[in-house]
Amino acid sequence: MFTLAIYTGSLISTCLMPELRHSIHCFGRDTYFPLAFGVLSIIMLTSTVILVCGKNMYVKKKPENNILTRIFGCIFGNTTEIPSGQGRIYIYNGFDCNVFVQSKSLHVQHQIGPLDMFNVSHTVATQNVSGDVGVVGITIGFETKCSFVSDNYEFNTTLTIIKGKEISYHLTRLNPNIIALNRVGIHDNLVKEKFGNPNLRILVDHTFDYNDNITLADVDHNSFTSYSLSLFRGMNFNAIKTGKYNVFYNGIMLPTPTMDIIPAAFYTITLQRNGNFIGNLFCGL
Repeated sequence: MFTLAIYTGSLISTCLMPELRHSIHCFGRDTYFPLAFGVLSIIMLTSTVILVCGKNMYVKKKPENNILTRIFGCIFGNTTEIPSGQGRIYIYNGFDCNVFVQSKSLHVQHQIGPLDMFNVSHTVATQNVSGDVGVVGITIGFETKCSFVSDNYEFNTTLTIIKGKEISYHLTRLNPNIIALNRVGIHDNLVKEKFGNPNLRILVDHTFDYNDNITLADVDHNSFTSYSLSLFRGMNFNAIKTGKYNVFYNGIMLPTPTMDIIPAAFYTITLQRNGNFIGNLFCGL
């Protein structure tokens, strides 16, 4: 409203000034300053009065946090920089139960919560000519609550670590009978876009159809941005708009907390279907 009043005043002054200069002769003075600044000051004061009089008609939102804190948090917040000589691995649990990760090579013994994520950095041992790629063994186990596997079920697999790179793995079902720790692409491309847009990827299991839609609806229900799952077929990052969103799958709102998507960040949504229930995780880097 204030901006509209300013531009309206500027338009009026642009139209009136030539006529005023011709007819009023600068209020009888030899200088144009009284006319040039006096008229504009009157218009600005009028705009301010209109703004104040209409303040009860405006929608006022209290700031949720300090905008400067948010800006500096975006610039100097969590870094994806990898220590020299190391690579980083992200493991996304695609199931709604706890899983256990053990690896002597990585020196980890960790529990990953339902639809949660775990990351570890590790020094790359020289195993080839370039010395930039390493392979480590890992054991994945499941708690008894995981009804889709037998008690004490676990399997062994390997992970690839690339020096200076980040690689994501998605623990999921490739089909009803096969569980695998699936590598997501060659490595994560966490390069911020030229215009600072945030990036989103969606990790799904075999039960989802790529003709389905994931809809991000802003919390004020003023806009809807629909993204086809086919856009995320390669489970790669795609640029989206900033905002605060609720997530809908084929028109049904998912029980995830409101997503606060800020510029120049990377986000992952993990979806898992268990009967008619769709569980999901939202996390950012």
